Amino acid sequence: MKKKIIFLLHLPPPVHGASTVGLIIKFNFDRKNDFLKFYYSIGTTKYFSERRKISLIKILRFFFQFCKNCYNIIRLKPNLVYFTCSTHGMGFIKDSLYILILKLLKVNFILHFHNKGFHKKSLSQFGIWYHNLILNNSKVILLSHSLLKYYIPLVKKKNCFFLPNGIKDYSRQFTMENKPNFRILFVSNLVESKGVFDLLEICYNLKKVGIDFFLDIVGDEAEISKGKLYEWINSFGLSERVTYYGALYGSDKWGVFSRASLFLYPSREDCFPLVLLEAFSFGLPIVCSNEGALEDIVNHGNDGFIIPEYNPSHYVDKISFLFSDKYILQRFSQEARKSFELKFREEIFINNFAKIVETVI
Repeated sequence: MKKKIIFLLHLPPPVHGASTVGLIIKFNFDRKNDFLKFYYSIGTTKYFSERRKISLIKILRFFFQFCKNCYNIIRLKPNLVYFTCSTHGMGFIKDSLYILILKLLKVNFILHFHNKGFHKKSLSQFGIWYHNLILNNSKVILLSHSLLKYYIPLVKKKNCFFLPNGIKDYSRQFTMENKPNFRILFVSNLVESKGVFDLLEICYNLKKVGIDFFLDIVGDEAEISKGKLYEWINSFGLSERVTYYGALYGSDKWGVFSRASLFLYPSREDCFPLVLLEAFSFGLPIVCSNEGALEDIVNHGNDGFIIPEYNPSHYVDKISFLFSDKYILQRFSQEARKSFELKFREEIFINNFAKIVETVI
């Protein structure tokens, strides 16, 4: 008899890292049908603007999903429940209710974390007790070894599996050609913690030192409105060098990637962003901050550069170096593509995910 797996996970909309990975798992895991699989969404946010906001409609969505999913767990008696778990605020509180039910029913489960980790210093004594209650002896999947420090001692290292993200290759005909313009690309929803203001400040400093460039920004409005973004662009005198596309999908998005020469990502709060893997798939060298697991994605000095602490001049130095010689840029581009092929393809991710499932079921 086939073993049963229930997947409680995030699926689009909205489009973000966890929901994209959820979709990859749903459509690619166990294509041989060795298991009976049941997929149920646990997302309560339908639009990115609802993110981190409490509303009656989100409470009702959660209540309906929670009751339905708990019923399915009891009815199906799965051999394993895979659960995408949040780490902060109301997200963790609502997810912890699922974990309590799974523990009460003595169901085998594994948690997949897509966030940077738990801020233990900000927890009260009760918060620490509750987190220990929920996470004690739980098996977990982390995106990188470098993220372990954000979870210990709330989770035990012996219970951790490490699974870097992987994505579909949308640039299968990749060739590094000499592009006529030095186009810098930034892709993220307009969230302050992603370093949008820092991005423009860096480009302002590039302009000051006489570097010829164009900047393309792709991403939906969120905490930062389109009007606010243009206000910042104009204040830095970059209106002739910056193009804001808004949210792009499919061939429109990949077209912008294919025209770029370099990916700039000065994020101040991150984990394991899929957009960096997308950049590598198009052979874009990355200049980024040292947030979360970015150091496990970018090989400093080989396929990009990591800037340990934010300083616009440090970013300018690395971008200037890459733009100083087309052969240097070409070499970094080839290494970026090689990194994608060796480490971050969808097939690699799914194979490693399957090994974890087979270990814990």
